[in-house]
Amino acid sequence: MSLYEQQIRIFIHLIKTQPDLFSEYRNELINLVDETPDDAKSLSGKIMKWCGKHIDIDKAFAKLRGKAREKGPGDEEVIEEIPDYPVDKQNLKNTIQQTFPD
Repeated sequence: MSLYEQQIRIFIHLIKTQPDLFSEYRNELINLVDETPDDAKSLSGKIMKWCGKHIDIDKAFAKLRGKAREKGPGDEEVIEEIPDYPVDKQNLKNTIQQTFPD
């Protein structure tokens, strides 16, 4: 899995597990997804740029990314597993719409 795909998976997981961070940004996120090409590099780039403008979300993303690293030999710490969400544009949009219905 590419870095871009990992970032999208983490972002989807963050929306699902910490929706309070995103509730006021529903329409902004839908527009961001709609305006972005459906490839992991473009989508990830837009997500990362958007997160950088929202400090609380950026911090939560960074914290989750740190916990989501792969477990190496001898690691005993609990590492949060990120489910294998589809990392396409439509799944991201569906996640936003299902988490924050109109």
